[in-house]
Amino acid sequence: MIAHTVFDRSLLRAGETLNMKHILRRHTRDGFAIPAAETRPGAVSIRHAGSGQAYEMPLAWDAAGVAETEWSIPRDAQLGNYTVTLVAQSGSEVAPPVSEPAGAEAPEEAPRAMEEGRSLTSGRFRVEEFRVPLLKGVIQPPSQPLIDVGAAPLDLSVQYLSGGGVGLLPVKLRTEVSAKPIPAIEGFEDFIFGNGSVREGLVRRGSRRRSVKGGRRRTPVEAHGRGRGSGFIRRRARGGARSSARRRPAGDDRGIGVPGPQRRGSNRLRPHPSVECGLPGRHQTGRLGVSKDDLRLQAAVVDLSGEPVAGAPVRIDAFERRVISHRKRLVGGFYGYDHTVEIKRLATLAEGRTDAKGLMRCETRAPLSGEVLLVAESRDAAGRRTFAHRSVWVAGRNDWWFEVADHDRMDLIPSASATSRRNRRFFRCACRSGKPRP
Repeated sequence: MIAHTVFDRSLLRAGETLNMKHILRRHTRDGFAIPAAETRPGAVSIRHAGSGQAYEMPLAWDAAGVAETEWSIPRDAQLGNYTVTLVAQSGSEVAPPVSEPAGAEAPEEAPRAMEEGRSLTSGRFRVEEFRVPLLKGVIQPPSQPLIDVGAAPLDLSVQYLSGGGVGLLPVKLRTEVSAKPIPAIEGFEDFIFGNGSVREGLVRRGSRRRSVKGGRRRTPVEAHGRGRGSGFIRRRARGGARSSARRRPAGDDRGIGVPGPQRRGSNRLRPHPSVECGLPGRHQTGRLGVSKDDLRLQAAVVDLSGEPVAGAPVRIDAFERRVISHRKRLVGGFYGYDHTVEIKRLATLAEGRTDAKGLMRCETRAPLSGEVLLVAESRDAAGRRTFAHRSVWVAGRNDWWFEVADHDRMDLIPSASATSRRNRRFFRCACRSGKPRP
């Protein structure tokens, strides 16, 4: 015979009521059949897996071979897994089931054991101590695009999961500002947009710059369960200028619970500049270094919908990036490196306006060889600025110095797999590291 128990829930708390439906069938040549009345179990036993404590209840089978039972879990019931077993008659000694992992199927020997007057395992459930969330919080940002704003109004809503608003509930609103990567724009897949400008100065490698943080404030919720707060978008940079890179503040609506665990709701806002300025990526040039005497520049300007902007002013500045490295001896005979990065403005390489395709092209001469940071700047009609930057390596007679690490290595790669004795064989030197190299 085969027994199976259907539960209304498989995870309950002490003091709740468990409803069960037991189904009993036996194998025949034609499939399944309803067992005879004299072979059906007379009781159901619920046994705790850890302590062996058992509870028994009688069964009343109908003509379809189905029995329903209801068990009120005692408030002092032990937590853990419980096994439901059908026994031959009420009050009989129930043999403990074979030790097996929770959720495993009943053993194949169970039908034969039932015929011998033992038991049939039909299901398992758990009794645990947990809390059910009662409320949900929603943060609704403005529907219009946020263009160069310092703060944004946020609509807060706290509602019961069963429906209806929660009134007069204190809510804590937290905001955090982080950089937002801009997805690829159709027609400008090889361009880098909106990654901001660079900052001049001397920075030691590994030291953290000041992070952009948000704010924290308490916002009351009105009687109908709704309120309004203000989310901080950008912080003032040095000199009073605002950061030009796209930022993505994340609002976190915390402290929602009645009572007990805190519930939270979150949403993300995306403030934009009115236009986006971009530079072509490194993979578009197809080469690591560019010529010092023939530096070809290109910049693109698009609007919020990704359409090219014609006649937009563009300026491209050059910055020098130098890496100063010091080698130090470590314990055990090893060596490590300390790097200091210096960024210094060189000159303005090009100025102009975009064409009908939103591009500005020019050819100029690089001011020096080595690593050069190109920073493109554009403005909209209201004078709001947007920046993009990228790094290029300008070939020259001077040696190049790359940042080194403790796990760097150098490989010699042949240009051809096989050559004859008379032909020359060329090798390419490749430096590999766990960090990307330009």
